[in-house]
Amino acid sequence: MSAVFRAELANLQRLVAADAAARAAAEAEAAEAREAQRQRNALNAAKSKTRIATRQAVLDFMRRQKTPVTYYRVAKHTGISPSSAQKHLRELAEEGTADAIPVGHGRCEYVLAGNAKAVGLDAAGGQSHTSDGLATGQLRRMKWRT
Repeated sequence: MSAVFRAELANLQRLVAADAAARAAAEAEAAEAREAQRQRNALNAAKSKTRIATRQAVLDFMRRQKTPVTYYRVAKHTGISPSSAQKHLRELAEEGTADAIPVGHGRCEYVLAGNAKAVGLDAAGGQSHTSDGLATGQLRRMKWRT
């Protein structure tokens, strides 16, 4: 074998080894990225299940109450944080599942939509009577901007 042929053969073997190493590194990186995505998906699924369960706990608590509830009461009785309770109540009010009753200083109490008459409230958030041309039991819905 000539020296040139040996040099070309050695160069070709070096290139094949470098390519194999690059492919192995790319496969390892892709596997690591897939594992990270799988973990993110699992975490998001767990968060979603927790969020659904928390929302259901808030709704269940509101159904059991005979009076409007504050986010603090919801948090205390469901075991979630006050900020999470407030967030869930605001979302329920925005989608129309619950009604927000302003009680002053930017605070609200919440009641399930359609339950205002059952808890004895009118449109102004006071005791049942007709006011502002609204029938007893109707409430103004507040839109929250965060």
